[in-house]
Amino acid sequence: MLRAPDPAAERIHDLSEKLGDRAKELADLYQRCDGISLPDVGGGCFLHPAAAILNGMRNGEVVRLAAEQPGHVVVFGSDGRGGRLALRVSSGEVLYLAPGTVRLGIYESPTRPRLVAKSVADLLDHLIGDLRAAVSGDPNHDYLM
Repeated sequence: MLRAPDPAAERIHDLSEKLGDRAKELADLYQRCDGISLPDVGGGCFLHPAAAILNGMRNGEVVRLAAEQPGHVVVFGSDGRGGRLALRVSSGEVLYLAPGTVRLGIYESPTRPRLVAKSVADLLDHLIGDLRAAVSGDPNHDYLM
């Protein structure tokens, strides 16, 4: 399910401002929709509403990876099982963070973050492929999550 853009334009502006130029693709996505919910595609994938991303940034959600300096990230989605999707702000890459500990906004896990997409656009392409495979019942498809 694709959610309509957030009617509160200030949230989109706040998100764009906080993300900056390096995360423009993510901000652009939220100009067009306010998250995506695909609970029955693969293991499930959820791109959170802009308000949830902003709340997370203010209230202790992951903002940095313990293994990287400075390694700033923005969590914008999840798999519904404790894993997170995060944008690496320095490169625009999308990472999957396995369930782990978050202390003072720093993510720690024995499992290294996994690169799932080179960009937000690449992530969306993967999700479209996952959706097509789910609809067609392709038993050989390798789902993103």
